[in-house]
Parts: sequence; structure tokens; C-alpha cells
Amino acid sequence: MRNVFISSLLIFGLIGLTASVAISIEKTNLIKSPDTKLVCDLNPVYSCAKIIDSAQSKTLGLPNELLGIMMFSPLITVGVALISGASVNKWFWRAFIFGMLGFMLSVARLFYISVYQISALCILCSAVWFSGWAITTTGFAWLYDEKHIPKTKITNYVRRNIIGFWLLLLMVAIFIVLNHFWYYYGTYFGA
Repeated sequence: MRNVFISSLLIFGLIGLTASVAISIEKTNLIKSPDTKLVCDLNPVYSCAKIIDSAQSKTLGLPNELLGIMMFSPLITVGVALISGASVNKWFWRAFIFGMLGFMLSVARLFYISVYQISALCILCSAVWFSGWAITTTGFAWLYDEKHIPKTKITNYVRRNIIGFWLLLLMVAIFIVLNHFWYYYGTYFGA
């Protein structure tokens, strides 16, 4: 599981960092030329411009893409440190999992805002969310196996069913998107 976690840190860390940087570039392009068509504007549902132009594109006054850059850079560093054989104190791993859980709460909040308040999604934001979700899932499993997370009935259940929870969360997200944007996606299903 250690190698899966390290791979997750590196692969999804790079994906999340790249997507965050791309959002920053797209935002700069939009600021320079408000009429520009962004590369991430795919259709009426996946419209980065709507997300970038929204008041919710900032958290605590900081642009969300900068928060992504600030988050994924250290995750990649942790992955490189683990490959190099670094040992890390238990307090670090506890802080790590709480940080990732905090990130996942932020993802849930941003997903809700995107779907129900802005009524658009961003493919690059989705890549950031998915990357953080993958790192949190593999991180929880590895940290549990390494006894950095206390074994309780709840944590035992979550660890045994981690893939099921991951798939369930994915299915719920897909259902919410299809349901809310059925006016667009329904045409693909003959509705």
C-alpha cells in the first residue's frame, strides 16, 4: 500500500498542480481578454469561464487555483521524500490526514457551489477535486495500515470498504451532475 500511496502523491499531485496552474493561466487569459474562449470551456455545463468569473472563485480572499498550487506542491514533495526513504513523525501523518479531510470538505463545498449556485462545472477544477480525493483515499488506507490512524469500529469499516466508498462517492457525484444538468445530458440519452 505504501507504493500505491507514494504513486498517488506523485501522479495525482502532478495532475492537481498542473490543473491548478492551468486554471491560473486561463484566468489570466480571461482577465486580459474577456471575450476569449477558454480551452476548458467545453459545453454549457463544463464552462470554466463561468466558474472563474464567479464570486466563489476565491476562498478567504485567495484565488482557489493558488490554494491548489499551495496544496499540491507540498504533496509532491512528501511523495519525493518518501521515495528517498525519509521517515516522518506520527504527528505529521495525523496533521496530513486532517488536512486532506479538510480539503475534501472544501471540495464538497465547491462542488455544491458549482452545481447549485453557479450552475456550471470546470473540467480543470474537477481534475483538482479528483486528485485530492484520490490522495485522501490512498492516504487514509496507508495511514490506517501503518497505525497512524486509531483503529475504531468506524475506521475499521472505512478501511475494509475504502474502494466501495470511493466508487459510491463517484457515483453520487455523477448522479448529481446528470440530474442537475439533465437539460443538457438528457439529449444524449434520448430524453
